[in-house]
Amino acid sequence: LKQILDIYLNFVKSESTEVLINVIQSFSHLFKFISIEFLNDSIIKNELKTLITTFLNIKTSNFVQNSCILKLIKSIPIKIGNKIFNNYEKIVLEICFYFCFSEQTELNQSALETLRVLCKYRNVSIIVSLIIKKIDFFDAFTIFKVCEILNEIIETIGLQSLNEIKYLLHPIYESFLFIYQTNDDI
Repeated sequence: LKQILDIYLNFVKSESTEVLINVIQSFSHLFKFISIEFLNDSIIKNELKTLITTFLNIKTSNFVQNSCILKLIKSIPIKIGNKIFNNYEKIVLEICFYFCFSEQTELNQSALETLRVLCKYRNVSIIVSLIIKKIDFFDAFTIFKVCEILNEIIETIGLQSLNEIKYLLHPIYESFLFIYQTNDDI
């Protein structure tokens, strides 16, 4: 495994977007074969941490690259991600959340699908805190995207998630009324 990770580390330095996309896609498949036991080797754990951190910190507007990052997130089990580094779950939820607000429909849908995979009752409070930080009650686009995210939470977890999100529902409803009354385009 270490030899394989070394190959990935050499390719990470590539300036080519196409090469990097292929590296991320290939690296994603590796997690089908990685178990918790591999992480007892500190060298393997550190190399995985370096690679994952590098991929998750790529800042790009390239749809294909961002989609590959989401596929990588889906491929890494939360248990393994959290064992590799602290706050993995929170970090990947933030990335998915950010992509949920993309105006690129494909990226937005892929982010919602990834969020559906990651969403568990134990992390709903993280998602709700991200919504509270992001929400703009006077922006129709933001309100719509927040409703998509809330819908995913409810569909994934069920009505038990209402306890966590019920405080957002009335203000969002009021926002819809306000936006509807003040916008002639609707």
